[in-house]
Amino acid sequence: QLIYPLYFLDFETINPSTPIFPKTNAFLHVPFLYSLQIQKEETSNLETYSYIDDNSVDPREKILQDLSSLITENGIIVCFNDSFEKRCLREAALLFPKYKPWLDSILDNFVDLSIVFRNFYYYHPNQKGSASLKSVLPAITDWNHKDLEISNGNLANLEFLKIKTNKIAESEVENLKEKLIEYCHLDTFALYKIIQILKLKA
Repeated sequence: QLIYPLYFLDFETINPSTPIFPKTNAFLHVPFLYSLQIQKEETSNLETYSYIDDNSVDPREKILQDLSSLITENGIIVCFNDSFEKRCLREAALLFPKYKPWLDSILDNFVDLSIVFRNFYYYHPNQKGSASLKSVLPAITDWNHKDLEISNGNLANLEFLKIKTNKIAESEVENLKEKLIEYCHLDTFALYKIIQILKLKA
């Protein structure tokens, strides 16, 4: 199933009870940050791309604009629980319909890496019964999230809400954004590392 290029994709979202973006509803998941890492060939180095909301445009529009220029109909798009990324893209394309043809052209190319672990096609005792990305990554590789200041999605949600709803110094805003991007990048790099391990064990 590994048809190159491989696109490793992850979103961070917020879903506040009081909407902070136009044309959103209470508790609607709105992506504010993406990380995309591309491996064009099996021997290629990763190319890394990202965007985090900068108040200039609706982040959903910018995410669609970026991804539609980077992800082609060729290859596969690797996510962990891909239904979430696909839902975010579908909801964004409803708001910005000019991107719907592109989205329709790639939807069948998504691969959900979590299925390997949820269905016990592969299991390591160090997962301790969990099939989450945060459990799988340290169980089968030398990488983990524990040294990051922002180390999970809930904290990423809260820290971004702090940026959007509180008056804080610009230096702190930039610092938080760097940490959020670092966290999101590790999630996509984790997908790459896990696939490398699975290929060795196949």
